[in-house]
Amino acid sequence: MLSRLAENIYWLARYLERTEDTARLLLASAQIQMDLPSGMPMSWHSLLEILGASEPYRARHGSENERAVMRFLISDPAYSGSIAASVRSARENARVTRDQLPREAWEAINGLHYLLQEQAPNAIASRWRRNDLLAAIAAQCQRIQGVLHGSVSRGPRYQFIALGRYLERADMTTRILDVRYASLFPMDGDGNDSYYSSVCWISVLRSLSAYEMYRQDLHGLVRGRDVVHYLLQGERSPRAVGFALARIRQCLEGLPNHQQPAARLEALQAVLATASLVDLSPDAMHEFIDGLQQGFAALHGDVVQTYFRFTP
Repeated sequence: MLSRLAENIYWLARYLERTEDTARLLLASAQIQMDLPSGMPMSWHSLLEILGASEPYRARHGSENERAVMRFLISDPAYSGSIAASVRSARENARVTRDQLPREAWEAINGLHYLLQEQAPNAIASRWRRNDLLAAIAAQCQRIQGVLHGSVSRGPRYQFIALGRYLERADMTTRILDVRYASLFPMDGDGNDSYYSSVCWISVLRSLSAYEMYRQDLHGLVRGRDVVHYLLQGERSPRAVGFALARIRQCLEGLPNHQQPAARLEALQAVLATASLVDLSPDAMHEFIDGLQQGFAALHGDVVQTYFRFTP
């Protein structure tokens, strides 16, 4: 498989996953607006922090308000992390690899692009329309992922798709936990604090499409300590970092010359499995997650050097 083709497919999967993750995060934020006690303000800053968009947003807009933040994150063509920019990049990667993909996948990616082009301009200002659009974007991304999962033969092409998807997913899960953990510490307060804490941790799970499965798996109340363990060290939820790293291992084992990225991955898995995450301070949790994210970046670098930039 040509390295250029492999890189395009890998990035196609990352951009699709980024699009879906961002849409779900914004939808969960809309839900928490309705669940918060009356009069409690919504923090738009945390959304920008999770998505690494604080500095570019401040440079363009200054003050933070709902409509400006949503327009920036959903449809701003000049911001490379917006949903519109991610879909545009995914479509370009799909266009140059369309003869390697199922026709239905290309048509669905094209459909996602036109859905955003047609509906975003009139949907941003209305919460109702905006939420419908975000739900449609997430559903279309899942349809594309379903087509790829159900149609692409299990060779290098599929391994690069899954590799991009799970590396991007692990990164997003840690970003959300990093910001939310700091804002919700100390964990699981009493009385009104307990209600507020539970609502916010439910929002964390919903932003990762993990709420219903968490309830099924843990059979109890939503508590911060359990959510952190479930989403970092758990291996049952498809949105958990532990699950994502296990799938990345499977992908690498299906590719040749995987020694360097596999060694990096093994070290990451050992750090995650042996970490004690109980009652960490926000600073300690941030340091731990920062270490994981540096590991993800190094793993991405190993994949790039091994498969996309290698010299025979």
